[in-house]
Amino acid sequence: MRTVIITFLNLSAMSYMAFAQNSLSDESIREAIRDLEMREIKAVADKNVEELRTIWAEDFMVNNPFNRVVHGRQEVIDRIESGFINYSSFEREIESIMILDDIVIVMGLETIMPLGGGYEAGLIIHRRYTNIWKQEDGQWQVRARHANVICGNQD
Repeated sequence: MRTVIITFLNLSAMSYMAFAQNSLSDESIREAIRDLEMREIKAVADKNVEELRTIWAEDFMVNNPFNRVVHGRQEVIDRIESGFINYSSFEREIESIMILDDIVIVMGLETIMPLGGGYEAGLIIHRRYTNIWKQEDGQWQVRARHANVICGNQD
């Protein structure tokens, strides 16, 4: 009987330690993704395309607020370099992070203010977004993104 109790306690301790390790690694993944999400908006706002090339996968796919699917990181970078994507402010509120092994899904709210003579320049625009991150060779990159304007919510 004593052996059974000791075995049970050892198994319980090992199960708890495995659970604790998973929780810690999940939290470290969440922290890394939060940091990358903030680096991404700063890079977009600063037009730092070199940083964006490390954050966005080469086959990056975007369902953008203009109801168009854009394939490839370069097409999005071209839009930044041409001034089509140009913001005086860009804020992001992460509302939820789901971890699925080497994939992380992030959902939340973005508030932007376009600059220049472009579409809706000077307005404050609120939009919902989803970023899908995938880890390959130890590096997290955004593989897919969806953003849509919240109707009737411009200031």
